[in-house]
Amino acid sequence: MKLLIREIGLEKVVLVGQSHGGFLAQVIAQRHPDMVDGLVISNSGCMYEGLDDERIYMTEFFRYMFSKLTNKGERHMCNLMIDLLAIPRMSKRDFAYFDGKVLHLLSKDDNTFSEGIKAGLTEMMTNPEVSTEPDGGHLALILKIDDFITQVSRFIDEKL
Repeated sequence: MKLLIREIGLEKVVLVGQSHGGFLAQVIAQRHPDMVDGLVISNSGCMYEGLDDERIYMTEFFRYMFSKLTNKGERHMCNLMIDLLAIPRMSKRDFAYFDGKVLHLLSKDDNTFSEGIKAGLTEMMTNPEVSTEPDGGHLALILKIDDFITQVSRFIDEKL
């Protein structure tokens, strides 16, 4: 990702991640803070240091799902989650430089991640803007794309 950002001639980017993409955005931001100006994380989990029980549950869940799935793409996504969950825990210190530069979208009717994981992601960021709109569950980004774009554009224009 770092090479891609440099190749297209950008200095800093705002990463937008939905679900698995939210995990990836956190990893990239943690590892390359010099390249990331802000984060928009939608209906995603996190690898926050205080969530050991949730991490164990999610790892076991995705291993179980991997063993049951036959579709290559679905198996790949489960493997990606298992790999992401093996990354060392993240802390508030890792994201302190994003003070006020994180939009955390939590669709109120999305039950994909536990309340503890959702709260952990919000707690891990410094002064994030948190919104429960748009509604639409885990696929709110797809189901209400116009609302999503409006909200993200407003955040970028006002905060970054």
